[in-house]
Amino acid sequence: IIWQPMPQVAKCRHCNYEGATLVDRDLNVAGWAVCIILCFFPPFCLIACCYDGLNNYTHRCTSCKAFLGTRMGGISQMA
Repeated sequence: IIWQPMPQVAKCRHCNYEGATLVDRDLNVAGWAVCIILCFFPPFCLIACCYDGLNNYTHRCTSCKAFLGTRMGGISQMA
């Protein structure tokens, strides 16, 4: 599975539920670095929050909340 920044249909290996995933978005280390550097230029500091490559997207099962996979900096990784 190639994990996307948005919810997608997947089958859970833990409870066999098949449905849309829950997605948590967090700013990664590079995103925080860009945000800190750009804080000296106020209108641009929010760019780090909007750019997908600077965020990690964690997919979890809607039913049992088990970790399914993650997209880190634009690269998909499985559990």
